[in-house]
Amino acid sequence: MSPKEDQTVYIYNFWATWCAPCVKELPHFDKVVRDLGKSVKMILISQNEEKEIGDIKEYLDQNHYRADNYLLEKGNPNVWMPMINKMWSGAIPITIIKYGNKEFFHEGKMSEEFLRNEIKNIRK
Repeated sequence: MSPKEDQTVYIYNFWATWCAPCVKELPHFDKVVRDLGKSVKMILISQNEEKEIGDIKEYLDQNHYRADNYLLEKGNPNVWMPMINKMWSGAIPITIIKYGNKEFFHEGKMSEEFLRNEIKNIRK
């Protein structure tokens, strides 16, 4: 399926369980994903340490979040951060919203309203 045919909005969120703004925004993201159904897919990329993978899974399961979750292998951030987005300072949370060949990047916490507006804007 080509990007133009894919009508799904993908939300990529880089977060960690130890990041207070990250944890505060996740319920907003989850609500939006549940409200919009299959037209939106959330992918979480955790910045936690590998030894904390059990804690991450437990946190996500306890909150019943609908998202695929991945643990980012650390490596050298100066190498992989620009590959994700050249504007990324290294702070989390960051959110990347993709729709077809369009992309929106945001560094910092997002409210439910802000997220809904950006999804609406990227679909235009």
